[in-house]
Amino acid sequence: MTKKILALLLTVAMLVVVATGCNSNSGTTSNPSSVPGGAGDSTDVDNNGGSTNDNTNSDTPNADNSTGNASTAKPTTLRGTTVKFATWIDVAKTEYGPVIQAFTKKTGIKVKIVNVPQHEYITKLTGYIAAGNAPDVINDNSEFPRTVGITQPVTVAGINPKDAIWNPIITEMSTLKGKTYLVSSKQASFQTSGLLYYNKKLFANNGITTPEQYVKQNNWTWETFNKAANDIKNAAGIKLGCVFDVGVFNCSYGAGFVKYKQGQFYSGVDETVLTDAWRFLQTGVKSGLFDLNSKSQFVQGQAGMCVTDTYGLKKNGYFSAMKNSDLGVTYLPKRNKTDKNYPRGGFITAYGIAKGAKNPLGAGEFLKYYLDMDNYDTNQIYKTPEFTAFAKEIVNTPYTLNSVYWDDSLQDVTGQTFDKYVRTSDPSQIKANLDKVKNTVNAAIKKANDMLAVAK
Repeated sequence: MTKKILALLLTVAMLVVVATGCNSNSGTTSNPSSVPGGAGDSTDVDNNGGSTNDNTNSDTPNADNSTGNASTAKPTTLRGTTVKFATWIDVAKTEYGPVIQAFTKKTGIKVKIVNVPQHEYITKLTGYIAAGNAPDVINDNSEFPRTVGITQPVTVAGINPKDAIWNPIITEMSTLKGKTYLVSSKQASFQTSGLLYYNKKLFANNGITTPEQYVKQNNWTWETFNKAANDIKNAAGIKLGCVFDVGVFNCSYGAGFVKYKQGQFYSGVDETVLTDAWRFLQTGVKSGLFDLNSKSQFVQGQAGMCVTDTYGLKKNGYFSAMKNSDLGVTYLPKRNKTDKNYPRGGFITAYGIAKGAKNPLGAGEFLKYYLDMDNYDTNQIYKTPEFTAFAKEIVNTPYTLNSVYWDDSLQDVTGQTFDKYVRTSDPSQIKANLDKVKNTVNAAIKKANDMLAVAK
């Protein structure tokens, strides 16, 4: 808790410096060769022999495909430049590495990875920007609204947020006073969603109706979910029916301590859907069917089902240690059979152009390529062919800003915990325990909206 508060104080202090000193630094000069002061490793991504000096590549993307503040720079002027991408991911060991190599080969633009620990991301980047050593591209992984304070409108990078590739939910979220600060692809690998994973082997060996079979019967609801949890626990003789990432579950049904609409955060504490979601979860805990903590019990075969996000679909994801043949996936259940759609919600995954970026146009070209799933071999991303197909399918499931999970990001802003009273609550006391954190939630919301006001 103390570390989070100290990090917040440093962030606020640095943002003042950034806001007054870095807004105009959007030129296309070369990047600094290094980032001082504990930035972690800063490395170029090997381009596998792609030339950075050949100006004859007719396939180079055009930097000027935007409107408004878009640049008119010619693509050839970006050859030989470097884009600095600040991330905690070791891209060389993921599906992103080959795509970055292909980008350099095609455009002549090098990519330097600036490794920044995820738990220090905003604090570190705020310091680099204030010191004049900003990266070009930043990654928002449920950090909004703090990322707005360290980014500039994406139009400086030749990005048109209205282009078909961009996720309109992220665009709507991060557009303040007509300026868009973050973008993300609306394609599969860059989307998050609440999903239900299940142990196919346990269900098959015990003759239990699977979640996927309930979906095909148009009968996958909270009621049949409870039945499946009870059936698999008792028939297989395992510890639990299901384990949960609570935030993923709640946001998928539009339940959250914090909500967001039209550029403002507001409280969801009094909404019936939040009470209902927590009561459903704690009723299952009380009956011995659910656990609200560790996914490891699913991996170890001691839980028949697991609610979590799309990272579970990936080869290097949550379930990498499990046999492919043991894993199944489907939608989270509808609350009621008559609901039109299966629920979908998730965390923020987005990208922006840092304040003080030295190569914003190169950064724009990089993001257009990096976030285009047509440049990826999806069979190398997902754990099974079934998961590959399902990842493409869920992108078409509707969702809104109401089903985006905000609680973690605002808890980080204040260093306060919103669910401390309901996480161990008796189902009958859910509403009373939610009321206990109203002031805490409102204080977090005020700080978050103050951050947005500064950005505006």
